[in-house]
Amino acid sequence: MLIFGLWITWNIFRTLRCPLGIFTIVWNGLFLLHNLHLVEYTGISPESGLIIMGSYMVFLMGSILGYSIKLKGEFGHIKEDELNRPIPLKSLEFNVVNIDEVNTVNKAIRFSLFFSNLGIILWLFQIVSRFGLKTLLNSSMYLNRVMISEHSNSFINYLINVFSLGGSLLIGILVARGYGFKKSYIMIFLPTTTVALFTGQRYMTIICILNFIAPLLVLGTGSGLEKVKSIKMKKMIVPVIILVLFFVFVGNKRGSFEEFSVNTKLNNVVLSKTYTYLTGSFAAFSEQLRVWDGSLMLGANTFLPLFKLTNSFGITKYDDSMLTMIDTGRPFTNIPMPFNVYSYLWDILFDWGYIGVFLLPLILGLASSYYWRICSVSKIISYRDIILSFTIVFLMYSFVSSITSFSTVWYAYIYALLSLKLFKKKN
Repeated sequence: MLIFGLWITWNIFRTLRCPLGIFTIVWNGLFLLHNLHLVEYTGISPESGLIIMGSYMVFLMGSILGYSIKLKGEFGHIKEDELNRPIPLKSLEFNVVNIDEVNTVNKAIRFSLFFSNLGIILWLFQIVSRFGLKTLLNSSMYLNRVMISEHSNSFINYLINVFSLGGSLLIGILVARGYGFKKSYIMIFLPTTTVALFTGQRYMTIICILNFIAPLLVLGTGSGLEKVKSIKMKKMIVPVIILVLFFVFVGNKRGSFEEFSVNTKLNNVVLSKTYTYLTGSFAAFSEQLRVWDGSLMLGANTFLPLFKLTNSFGITKYDDSMLTMIDTGRPFTNIPMPFNVYSYLWDILFDWGYIGVFLLPLILGLASSYYWRICSVSKIISYRDIILSFTIVFLMYSFVSSITSFSTVWYAYIYALLSLKLFKKKN
């Protein structure tokens, strides 16, 4: 499946830096690692295996359909008769054609830097005032177990996460479109990283870094490209290394590596735990499918913020504690070690049933490839770049869960979309 997917991707899209190529590497690559049985998981049922592989094939078909749609109109000064033929370029000059667009995004980035770092200052002051400096420096992650639950929906946390996630996305888009990376941009990762170091909560930092990486992967890489400047790839290597080191360091600080005990062929506990984080969701999905009673939540997992809103107005009658659990985590299942992420397929299955796990990947593949094709020939920064980046982050995080389950992620992308209008010079 992995080799077939990569072959199809290269022969149709002429690059692996497209939604289909990225999803093929993430989904099939990690499923391959899972089936190496370096950790003794409970077995995946035939039904689960069929869904895991079948949903990928449907995504592949949707991607091909999205690529085959004829483009109309004008995108970034590329005329309509130039849209639907290969781009015969041997190199690509990553230059934004409109300096006003750069100024608009730069204003939004400065705004994001200010408020996200203001948020972390207020957060530190709040925690020290309430619990004392000793608690803040507690290596046992006391804050993670006790305090964070009390403040997870606070204004300060939204201040930190929305502007960090939205700002890192805008920085990634600006750099991908040819604007240089400023040293001050590093400060956008400081707030979420600080929270993670003191609490052990890593997923916001991971999504923050993925938001930066996603545009670098896919923007400015048209289908007919023979050579892509290596500068973007070099800029991407550093955050990837930081992401891995951060994951291991915080995992060790939480004590999760020491607590890990399972039959494994890997001699190093850090490698065993990391392998489990990356591949355990497939076994967990199978276990959850085995005990599933067939009940449906009709979108509450996939589009959680909308259902939190409808619940507050009495339109829907879901238990608030259930919606809070979706926003903060899932119940544990044994694979045989406790595990509480089941991949994006579980969110879709639990919401829409078996029809959903084949229909929604088809739509996702079609939409992501269509937007990738538009952005490949566009030279301007637009809302399309943000939508494409959203789908890429969704695909990179798919082995964990749907990022659409996190309210903060929605708010961050909405902020990024609005910023393209709000920070224009005329406003």
